[in-house]
Amino acid sequence: MAASMIDPILLASDVSFEYDAVKNARPILRNVSIAIEPGSIVAIVGESGSGKSTLAKLLCGMLTPTSGQVLYRGSPLQSPAAAGLHLLSQEPFSTFNPYHDVRRILCEPLQAQAKLPASTDAVTTLLRAALDEVGLERVPLNASPRSLSGGQLQRLALARILLLKPKVIIGDEPFSALDVSIRAQILALMLRLREERGLTYVLISHDIDLVERTADHVAVIYEGRIVEWGKANEVIAAPAHPYTLALRSASPIRRLRLSDLDTNAERNATSSRALSICDLNLVSAENARERTLVDGVDLTLERGDTLAIVGESGAGKSLTARAVLGLLPPAIRASRGQILIGETSVLDADDDELRRLRGSTVSYIPQDPLRALNPVRRVGDLFDELLSRHGFGKKKERRDRAVRCLERVGLSAEVRYRFAHELSGGMRQRALIAMAISVEPLLIIADEPTTALDATVQAEILDLLRDLTHGSTALLLITHDLAVAANLCRRLIVMRQGRMIEQGDFAQILKSPKADYTRQLISSSLLEVPQ
Repeated sequence: MAASMIDPILLASDVSFEYDAVKNARPILRNVSIAIEPGSIVAIVGESGSGKSTLAKLLCGMLTPTSGQVLYRGSPLQSPAAAGLHLLSQEPFSTFNPYHDVRRILCEPLQAQAKLPASTDAVTTLLRAALDEVGLERVPLNASPRSLSGGQLQRLALARILLLKPKVIIGDEPFSALDVSIRAQILALMLRLREERGLTYVLISHDIDLVERTADHVAVIYEGRIVEWGKANEVIAAPAHPYTLALRSASPIRRLRLSDLDTNAERNATSSRALSICDLNLVSAENARERTLVDGVDLTLERGDTLAIVGESGAGKSLTARAVLGLLPPAIRASRGQILIGETSVLDADDDELRRLRGSTVSYIPQDPLRALNPVRRVGDLFDELLSRHGFGKKKERRDRAVRCLERVGLSAEVRYRFAHELSGGMRQRALIAMAISVEPLLIIADEPTTALDATVQAEILDLLRDLTHGSTALLLITHDLAVAANLCRRLIVMRQGRMIEQGDFAQILKSPKADYTRQLISSSLLEVPQ
């Protein structure tokens, strides 16, 4: 057993799990035991595919163990919702009906448990208080989930759970989509709720630094087994298992050296322009009223150069990236400005030109892999369609290229035969990165490309993206993680509320930030500031 404690609120006893399909014959979990005390924060850490998300689903009753049992307060778990066990998902959009507005999304679980107030005004007050509590005071109740950023979606998911007055919240990578400032706020909120409501948290995470600062105990899971357990600060400070040591060493904060920033600054881009944005202004025209979402963005990116746009959720980072790709939602338009990829004007291009541009000249690595991969097609078919559309050889040549790219991002050739739902979140993201690099683009736009990845794979992907930009490919990185950006990029733009508030050389901004918000980002990320 992972620990011996008195009266655990949640107990997994000698649990194993395997899927029925022959190809998944190897157990996902093998003889896992873990006891969780009431009011504690327990973290489960492991690589993509290690079984940590499967363990989370077993603990909250979404899956039934192949052998062993899960006990809640000493009895077999029967009704997770009635017991107050709730899963905070890694990909919140997949848990929402995209055709429902925020009000209905929040009301549905309350209705299912007969907890919805009878008065419309009382319902509105209740929902607004829940949104305010998680920092969504500006989100209207009639908003579509499609209009929300990744971080806003995760906060909405937390608000929905809090309305149900939970006892145990099992968070499957709940902070991966949040910028560092909002993450700090949500963490503070969760810690306060633990004190006020006696909540218990089980956090599935690949962020070893977050775990060290937040969790009481940590279980390290490797190949379906718990290989290390103990107090979080002690386990991470002095790992007993080689895999725990590898996780700690792969942390973006721990692996960053100040000399890396100087090296990034000295890298020379070519004189050939990959991307130019001049005075870009994006407005929303919903409900016959225009609202400015992005105001006056200017940037130039040369071949081989690396630029990070960092900011909080809703700052306009991802919207700027979508404008570059010509993929703005119908209700959003560019009211002024210019976007050039090479010599092609994106805002003047027709649909056919944009389709040719996307996937050949520009590759996009999105934030949410589950939304990007066609759920009814295998990964190999998606590869073949992409490469065929952009003229990459015969079928065998396309297949061989797909295999090489998958292996380059740490996936086996067998992944070509699998559907998106058969892959872990990290594996899905790596498959998308492999597709992005397969066409040898002029520009890669990476929108939070490492949020779904454990620390060791994240380090590999950062190294891979860094190697790519030593050639002629330019990289535009959209992220809320300043440590990830510092590992990868030479230049930095900080955005807030649709505007660029700071830009320049990365090392120089860390040394002498001009904006208060930039200083807050640096402090929240725990980056060591160069002297």
